[in-house]
Amino acid sequence: MLFLISAYLLAIAVWLIYVMIRDHVRGTCEFLSIRNIVVGGFILFQLTSPAIALTTGDYGRRPVEDPIAAGLEFAVMVTIFLPLFFWAYRKGWIVDWLASKMPEQRGTPGVAGMLALSVIATIVAVPLRLNVPIPLVSVVAGHVSVGMASLACGIVGWVWGRRLLNPGFLFFSVVIVCANALTVMTGAFGRRGLVAIACALLWGMYYSSWRHLALSALMHRLALLSIVPILFIAMFSSVRESGKTRSALGHLREIASGARLADGLSRLAHGQDCGAISMWLIETHPEDFEYRHLMTIKWFFIYAVPRSMWESKPVPISVDWKKMANVTTVGKDHNVGPGIIGSAAAEGGLYALLIYGIVGGLFIRFFDATVAHRWSSPLIILTMGCALGQMLAMPRGETASFAAVAVITITGVLLLVFLTTRFLEATGLVQMMVEEEYEDEPFELEHAETASW
Repeated sequence: MLFLISAYLLAIAVWLIYVMIRDHVRGTCEFLSIRNIVVGGFILFQLTSPAIALTTGDYGRRPVEDPIAAGLEFAVMVTIFLPLFFWAYRKGWIVDWLASKMPEQRGTPGVAGMLALSVIATIVAVPLRLNVPIPLVSVVAGHVSVGMASLACGIVGWVWGRRLLNPGFLFFSVVIVCANALTVMTGAFGRRGLVAIACALLWGMYYSSWRHLALSALMHRLALLSIVPILFIAMFSSVRESGKTRSALGHLREIASGARLADGLSRLAHGQDCGAISMWLIETHPEDFEYRHLMTIKWFFIYAVPRSMWESKPVPISVDWKKMANVTTVGKDHNVGPGIIGSAAAEGGLYALLIYGIVGGLFIRFFDATVAHRWSSPLIILTMGCALGQMLAMPRGETASFAAVAVITITGVLLLVFLTTRFLEATGLVQMMVEEEYEDEPFELEHAETASW
């Protein structure tokens, strides 16, 4: 029975990959869209991760007493959640209108101007990464730093993507990417910063020219350019330690001396035991623990409030799980990914699952709709891709935290982009192109009348 459940989850994963390819071919959703980034995270954290746990019987520190019952309920919840997510995404409703009201940055600098902006973004990211001892400001600055580092990589991806074989642009791009990798690694335990800059590089390449390639050529390029980032992130995963922060050079020394590639790749494939944690939450709610009704939505709105200003601020499941599961073998700062399915199970059950599916689809639609509505503003398109590490991790959870960080990051970067480009244009240092000089057409975003899950 466990094998059948695992096979069913993997079959859904294959179906989702088919949907992403099908919609790209039909021209209803870009292959590299925020939707597909999130769906990719769902495949990793909420499909392959539980499938591996059910097949191997390895549930980590949270043993599942009845894996068949928990696995079946998990599979049913996935089957309900995904159609709701895609349906809400296709409908769009008010979020399409909101996206159309987003600020517009008309035109984009020429090649020299774009490269200059990538250098400026790289430089700006460094001081923002420093810990500013001011509540809220330090948190926001840290997230915007990763966003600016990602934007710099997205910009060089935009330029380099059209000139892959040019050694000058290759060298410049490698320098910018490496410099920003060092920035996001400084003091970091999580991998989302590294994922963000790697994805931003591909995002820039895709939207500059790759989206017009034949499917086979597109897949070939994406796979080829993804190899090095995946291997580096895997090695980083194998040496990181919970509760321990290092400088960028400290991380590099650990990678050089003790990186275990196979172990790192295994950790990535297991999805940080997210599937097992989700099934543990399904099994223990509401029998052992009371529901935290719609805590994911509540946490999204209160995430940015410093605990120093709100001592009784609630604790999310990703942090409180140690007490719930009676785990004492990890540090006080360690948290886990409860998964969007597990979060729904602990925060109201079926009704929470329905709400999260609909709200999640609309939330993601907003960012893709912004790209579609601001097609004449490449810098806006690149800004929408500056928080892809958070987007990929949203299905893993704490979903509300990653969603809030994505909004903070994109908003902060968007503000800095407007201020920087206006200043450069006013001083004559960068000449902006007129809107008509950027000739391209977006995909028509899918709607319920013309597309189906």
